[in-house]
Amino acid sequence: MTAWTSTRSADDLTAALQQAGIPAHVAATNRDLSEDPHLEARGAFNRFPHAEVGTRQHIGPAWRMSASPAGVSRAAPCLGADTTDVLRGVCGYEPAEIEALRAAGALA
Repeated sequence: MTAWTSTRSADDLTAALQQAGIPAHVAATNRDLSEDPHLEARGAFNRFPHAEVGTRQHIGPAWRMSASPAGVSRAAPCLGADTTDVLRGVCGYEPAEIEALRAAGALA
């Protein structure tokens, strides 16, 4: 097996095994996936700016939905960036309550 595989690329080995009826696929690294032309052509990746780390590539879900978008719409928020919105919109806190929590050091 070593002699057979040592002189061939992973893509060549994958093709040869598949042609022989053996399920096979390259064990891809994250870098391999992020540079894959097929995934790029399918719109699998988005690039979004992030306040702390700059623009980064994000991979969306592997499926497409017919009636609604499925994907990444922004970079991950920085710690505490959505705290006020969540406390107000989801938890129903009043601004004074949020400020009291912030003053007490309970919020990031």
